[in-house]
Amino acid sequence: MTSKLATICGFFSLGVALMLVWLNPATGYELDIYGSTPLATWLLIGAAMAIGAGVILHQLLTSGYKHSRLWMLGFALLLVARLALLWVPYARGYVTWGGDNITHWGMIIDVLDTGHLYSENSYPVTHSMLAQVIQLTGLPIGTVTNLSTGLFSAFYIVLIYLLSTRVTPKPKYQLAAVLLAGLIIVMGGYNVFLMPNGWSILFMPLLFFLYFSKGKGLAFSFSFILVLALFPFFHPLSSLMTGLSFLVVLAISVLLWYYLSKKAEPDGIHLNTGRPLTPAILQFVMLIPWILSFDRFKPNIRNMWAQITSGAPSQFGNIEDTLTKINMTGWDTVILFFKLYGVTTLMVILSVTGIVFALLKLKKSGKAESLAPLLITGSLIIFFGLLYLLYLVGFPGMSSIGGGRLLSYVVLFTPLVGGYALIRLLKNSKYKPLLAIITIMIVGATSFLGVQGLYPAPYQLQPNGQITAHSMAGSEWFIEAKNPAHSPACIMSPINRYADGILGRSEAASRIDLKSSRVIQLEDHFGYQEYYTLGEQYSEDLLLNITKKDRIIYDTVWEEVDRFDEEDFIKLALDYSVNKVYDNNEFATYYITSETSVTV
Repeated sequence: MTSKLATICGFFSLGVALMLVWLNPATGYELDIYGSTPLATWLLIGAAMAIGAGVILHQLLTSGYKHSRLWMLGFALLLVARLALLWVPYARGYVTWGGDNITHWGMIIDVLDTGHLYSENSYPVTHSMLAQVIQLTGLPIGTVTNLSTGLFSAFYIVLIYLLSTRVTPKPKYQLAAVLLAGLIIVMGGYNVFLMPNGWSILFMPLLFFLYFSKGKGLAFSFSFILVLALFPFFHPLSSLMTGLSFLVVLAISVLLWYYLSKKAEPDGIHLNTGRPLTPAILQFVMLIPWILSFDRFKPNIRNMWAQITSGAPSQFGNIEDTLTKINMTGWDTVILFFKLYGVTTLMVILSVTGIVFALLKLKKSGKAESLAPLLITGSLIIFFGLLYLLYLVGFPGMSSIGGGRLLSYVVLFTPLVGGYALIRLLKNSKYKPLLAIITIMIVGATSFLGVQGLYPAPYQLQPNGQITAHSMAGSEWFIEAKNPAHSPACIMSPINRYADGILGRSEAASRIDLKSSRVIQLEDHFGYQEYYTLGEQYSEDLLLNITKKDRIIYDTVWEEVDRFDEEDFIKLALDYSVNKVYDNNEFATYYITSETSVTV
């Protein structure tokens, strides 16, 4: 009865939280979404998450799950709390996010406007799926695109539970996996932004659930083949990681078989690992022709070959340069590391602990039937971690495949193996109360780090990625009014990204004057340290767009970078070669007259 009342209170808290954000809409660009949103909202959502986790944890500690399904109330509360947390920006009126997010919005516009995909769209699954939802429901494109990633994030929790039923042998391990997946947010921004790479990663547990379920019926086998065939068109990097993952499954299966064959007759060994070589080959057979059909991947291939033949630079040098640029040293660096990578670090440590427990149990019992899927999942965590390490040390070719994104694959399956570790730690009856308290503290701290790292914010030395309605309106005016002969210029908000979301990726790409190669990024301090005017620095007339975000980030969160300050914008206003032609308080356009062209 207590669990039911607590769950009701949790859902009520979420309702109040969303009502609060709806009553406190964003009025423009916000540097920090956490500080701009009422504190009560975050506290209420956090309380709901804690209640959901508490219901599941109570069922685990009291073994109530053996005769009751009350844990499902906590599970449902964690799912809805995840959605509430991810939909806070849209309840406050955020239009969308910048960067890749708005470009993918434009690719959906392509499908809706033309009925077909942009010719350079190498991940059509996401865009075609959302375009169909928009056409079937009649909902605005902004509503569908903004809410969809949150649904995928919540679906990931469900998929972790489904996969846990195939990977971990007992219900208590499955509940622990759900607890970690629902309470701790891994993969940060991939839970927020519309990005096919993120979607494909969140979707991977379904693939492995179907793989480990193939022996349970033809429907599972057919579904596995169907989902496997989607991955090359979902995202090339996830397809590559999927193919390599099945090779890892093959390697671990062989090692387990060899280890057990020393203790028993080979004919008596039965491992639930399927036939991993076939899906690995199928994945590569589909992926390679798909990649080679796009010109935009050819530079990556040439770069990979160049690195293999001549070496590649270490990423540690880039990290050191970045830390020097923002004047980050000593304990400040350690604190920043935990803000950025604390969730990943703690989840990997917990998962490694789970792998050790599983290996000790295997050595003691000699039976791998129930442990094989868990050891395989743990091996994938280690494998992705080694790949990321190779990227950091500059192993040839790793940067060409987007090695920096491999960190998200590392934490993908950590709730499964980490959940196994939690239960094994709590089995010690002598220190159970103490271990339970320590566990709650660690999981709570990791959950806090995950929530704080969800949105770009000054907490992590990043500005908010918000795009406002005024910025979209100003960009639309800019795109329609500009002379194609004039190159666009910017500080941190290139107009080509806005063009993708306004015109559609295909039409924007056809505008030569809006291509990213034409966008000029202005010098630090507008070059006023060496020149009197902007006009004397360029040989052609330019159209400069400046957003509110551009004006404030270098005076606040990136002040240490020393790119721009308020004095620079005063000089810009007094520069006789610069004329303001548009301003709506969030987006301003300036016409820069080249003094070189005037002289000629």
